[in-house]
Amino acid sequence: MKYTKKNISDIPIEQAHGGLGARQILVKSEELITKNFEAMTKGFLEAGKIFDWHEHTNIDEFFIVVKGNRKFYWLEEVVEYA
Repeated sequence: MKYTKKNISDIPIEQAHGGLGARQILVKSEELITKNFEAMTKGFLEAGKIFDWHEHTNIDEFFIVVKGNRKFYWLEEVVEYA
């Protein structure tokens, strides 16, 4: 399968996590030749808001913060970033 180049401004922004945030789905698993990948998304979260706790079975999830500073809660651990 050949990957198609996309302009990020053409990818729609949709509500996520019950309306607490939003996301753009940049790459979906059906666009790739692997069964070890679910999706790559770009998330948006307004200041003072939080994403609800949820779980993905057999899928790893990670976040890269590109703007802002706050705390990230992971199980019993609190990670502060700036």
